[in-house]
Amino acid sequence: MVPMAMGNEVMSLAAERNEDAGHLGNHCSGTNQIRRRKQYTDKQRRAIYTMLLERTTLGILKRGTTKSLSVELAVAPRVIQRIWLNGKRGVGIHAVDSKKPKNCGRKRVPFDVDMIKDVPLSRQKNLHDLAAELGVSKTTVHRRLKELNLGKE
Repeated sequence: MVPMAMGNEVMSLAAERNEDAGHLGNHCSGTNQIRRRKQYTDKQRRAIYTMLLERTTLGILKRGTTKSLSVELAVAPRVIQRIWLNGKRGVGIHAVDSKKPKNCGRKRVPFDVDMIKDVPLSRQKNLHDLAAELGVSKTTVHRRLKELNLGKE
């Protein structure tokens, strides 16, 4: 059986999928509709994974389990299979969490604190001179110093 907290999450997942199915019809005959991939929350992924774990025998899924679960939750079978494989590859339930927060957004500018020590003391007096010497923006220098609490010494 599904724990009560997980059960509510799974039920809301199934209801959400059924509501979305009604919005895929043609509104106008001449328009092309783009079907977007559904992004599942970490709670939903964990709920699916725990349901899969409950249906295993010695860590092996029975034949047809992913299909029956996908019909039950109104989720694509490939999604269930991907969540299962991610869980098996990783360690524990957190392996099925989304990788999107780590793999999206602007990448950080590389900044080495030891480079500040190499800058002459006369060029460390203000952020403008220090940033020019390091070859990065003043904002980057300010943020890194703030993160490392180097300005508080």
